[in-house]
Amino acid sequence: MAHQPIPVSKWLPTIHPSFDTYAPLLADFGYDDSRILAAVDIEDLQRDLETIGVKLPHCRLLVKAVKQMKDQDSSTDALRPGKELSTTIEVGVVQPNKGRESSVRKRLESYTQKDVNVEHIQQVHAKKYVEKLNKAEALKLSQLESKRAFAASQNIKTEAIHTKQKVQSVVQPAVKKTGTKQKLQAAKERKQQVSGKKAAFARSDSLKADEIAVKHKLKQAINPAVLKTAQDNKLDGAQQRKNEASNRKAAFARSVSPRYIYATTFPASTMFHSAVRSDSLKSDEVYAKNKVQDCIRPAVAKAAIDDKVVQASNRKADVLSKKAAFARSDSLKTAAALERKSSASERQKRLQNENIQRIANAAERKGQQMEKKRAFARSDSQKVEDAKRTGTWVHVTNEDGTTDTAAGERLCQLGTSMSWGMSQ
Repeated sequence: MAHQPIPVSKWLPTIHPSFDTYAPLLADFGYDDSRILAAVDIEDLQRDLETIGVKLPHCRLLVKAVKQMKDQDSSTDALRPGKELSTTIEVGVVQPNKGRESSVRKRLESYTQKDVNVEHIQQVHAKKYVEKLNKAEALKLSQLESKRAFAASQNIKTEAIHTKQKVQSVVQPAVKKTGTKQKLQAAKERKQQVSGKKAAFARSDSLKADEIAVKHKLKQAINPAVLKTAQDNKLDGAQQRKNEASNRKAAFARSVSPRYIYATTFPASTMFHSAVRSDSLKSDEVYAKNKVQDCIRPAVAKAAIDDKVVQASNRKADVLSKKAAFARSDSLKTAAALERKSSASERQKRLQNENIQRIANAAERKGQQMEKKRAFARSDSQKVEDAKRTGTWVHVTNEDGTTDTAAGERLCQLGTSMSWGMSQ
């Protein structure tokens, strides 16, 4: 059977499923099918593979596969005159049965030497041999079909993997971008909600403060008028009561004066005189009481006004204390936020210091290793000097008979280092 060329894109996956990536590169260099690969020189192929940039393990596998294909083609060309054996050459399973084939031929030759029915025996053995060849050919075909099916399945898996990778490389950035946009939009909405709540809270606080200020101003504007009105009402009432008392006194004095005149005219009536004196005392007492009340009432009114002023000042102090408490709560919140910010900055500084300390430790370890290497080199050089002094120096001669001191020194250093390593 003649060797049919296989495209390089189908031949490469039979070696390894991941080699299909090299198919377009090999096609660009002129290796279109397996026939061209079988005809090319191995050195040229290696040079082209290095130029393409094939990895070293892959390059070795490719060169090995090309060599096997070249050997198979050469064996096919060597046995091409025997057309009746062409079916056995391409079947890899029949190759181990060469000893059996020689035994069959020897048996046929022995039959010819013995005068028996050679033709009949040869036909029988030829039929058996053809049946075995047919079975081997069928087995080879089934193996080839299974290999092709396996290669096709591997190609499909590889294509599926590449397709998934391409889809992931295209879809994942879009998905990540969409997720990032959604997160940013959600964060923006939350920020707007928080700012709206803060603005509403600030407006409510400002409205409360304005309301309290307006009430305070109204109280400050109204209280003097209220106090003045109350004081005027009290003064008017006191003046009215004073007028009534003075009117009663005048009426009493008018009623008492005729009695007093009658008493002076008739001094014998002492009882009447004492009665008149008691009435005047009572009137004086009433007048004194009214005077005392007239003097006390302004003080009482002033005390009541002072009490109201104290109560108003206490209410004002309560409002101010509430405002101060609210301001303290805001300041505490601000201080807590600043403290969290400072703790985050301190944590970042601590991490930076730790990183700097790690770098310093690594530099120190590196310095220690370098110092060990220097000490080892100094010990080697000291050993070389000792070898030169003791006469155990190795002289290496070149091809022209000259002495190579550098090579001798290297050999000595190698020997001393090996002996030191064995002792360790």
